[in-house]
Amino acid sequence: MLAAASSIIYAQPANPKGPQSINFEKIDTSNVPSHIKAKFESTFEGATAVRWEKHTMQSNKEYLRYVAVFTEGGVRSRARYAEDGTPLSSSKYYGAIKLPEPIKVAAKKKYPDFNVVSGEEITLKNGKSYYRVRSRKGAAKMIQYFDVDGNELSKEKAPAGLIDGEEEGN
Repeated sequence: MLAAASSIIYAQPANPKGPQSINFEKIDTSNVPSHIKAKFESTFEGATAVRWEKHTMQSNKEYLRYVAVFTEGGVRSRARYAEDGTPLSSSKYYGAIKLPEPIKVAAKKKYPDFNVVSGEEITLKNGKSYYRVRSRKGAAKMIQYFDVDGNELSKEKAPAGLIDGEEEGN
């Protein structure tokens, strides 16, 4: 019997300085520090179906992140906060149809044999937004990164916060 193989192609290699291990834990809202809940509620006033996770990342030192998983305007989303309440990033998850046209066109241009299956709009703490696009060709998977104008980002130009934790649970 043959085992099916799956491969992932990263158009841009992962950041080698990223976390070495990540632990995800679902937590009750009562266990989220009040200053983090207040920051979330003031930023995402229309959020529904909110649940919280605590992520512990191990690298050269340990990092703790609080992550709100929620729906806003019918779009599945996440917001990530440092332990002190500093907003780190937020993500909006889209199917291929809802991705902006310039992003879909750019993803297909370089790899026309791959089909765009989904993507995320990621806003970093500096307020700049980027797109992470997932494409497939049979069992092969690919991840690409773009700025809002559809310019593909090289590893050197991709902000660290964009690539770190990319395999985070959805």
